[in-house]
Amino acid sequence: MRVSDRGGRAAQHIPMKSTGDAVTELLAGRVQAVTAATIGVTGYRNDPRVTFLAYTGKQRSRFAPDLPTVAESGLPGYAFDSWLGLLAPAGIAPAERDRLNAAVNSVLADPKVQARLAALGVEAEAKSPAQFQAFLTDDWAAAGQPAPAAAAAAADPPATPGPPRRPARPPPPRAPHRPGRRHPRPP
Repeated sequence: MRVSDRGGRAAQHIPMKSTGDAVTELLAGRVQAVTAATIGVTGYRNDPRVTFLAYTGKQRSRFAPDLPTVAESGLPGYAFDSWLGLLAPAGIAPAERDRLNAAVNSVLADPKVQARLAALGVEAEAKSPAQFQAFLTDDWAAAGQPAPAAAAAAADPPATPGPPRRPARPPPPRAPHRPGRRHPRPP
């Protein structure tokens, strides 16, 4: 757990399947704290059973400007942002990559989409493939992990595609159904 590592506090990481599960455990009193993406906890902002302690981003969230960052709360230099991104297989043609990027950025520019994302507590940023690659590389470095080689090559894939893929095989024919033969009836 990054906060406990930097803050010198003992904490046990308990993996959960979802933010919803983590918040349920918090509300039931089975865990003492939860670190979650804004989108998963925005609905609890005014719930008296939950106290928001700090925002993990570099700057205060525009959705909770009164909430201090972890760095402001006593761990200088701490910042961790969650993010969503669209990734494609390595080797995607640059023209196809750029077409997908333009389509996603066009959707993100739609005022209705922006309003819906804001209602969920999501701060959307449109990025070019190169900008997103630089962001990923910086994020992995901040987490103390080298960027995977496949991701590092994603911003500028090879000009020649890989070998052609074999077409999928059709499923094998099914055996004819014989009623009463597979499972004997109980007495």
